[in-house]
Amino acid sequence: MGRGIAHVAALGGYATLLQDSSRDQLENATNQVSAILEKGVATGRVSEGDALDARKRLRAVSSLEEAARGADLVIEAVPERIELKLELFAQLDRVAAGARDPGLEHGRRSASPSWRPRPAARRSWWDSTSSIRCTA
Repeated sequence: MGRGIAHVAALGGYATLLQDSSRDQLENATNQVSAILEKGVATGRVSEGDALDARKRLRAVSSLEEAARGADLVIEAVPERIELKLELFAQLDRVAAGARDPGLEHGRRSASPSWRPRPAARRSWWDSTSSIRCTA
């Protein structure tokens, strides 16, 4: 799911960071986003110029801190396992502690949530990462 989100974000004009701790997964994800763009060009849905621009806006990073630092939006796409989600949100809260705008709030995405997080007791930020960082 994260690769599709990254594809749409980069094509939509946003600086997009894919994050994963595995270099192999990052390379695979970047290749798959490129393949999606190539298919769009082949079918006439995406111009060659737009696909090239989207590739330039896409970057892969292994560090969660690098992916989240300075982001206006972070979308998580880790597997629906609560222990992973909780660990990820805790890491993002640590990164958020150094954010310029600590008033940003959590936003959560899930197509079919296997758990429901409690509302944040304090104002915070982000959803999480593994997929994209979007900046205008």
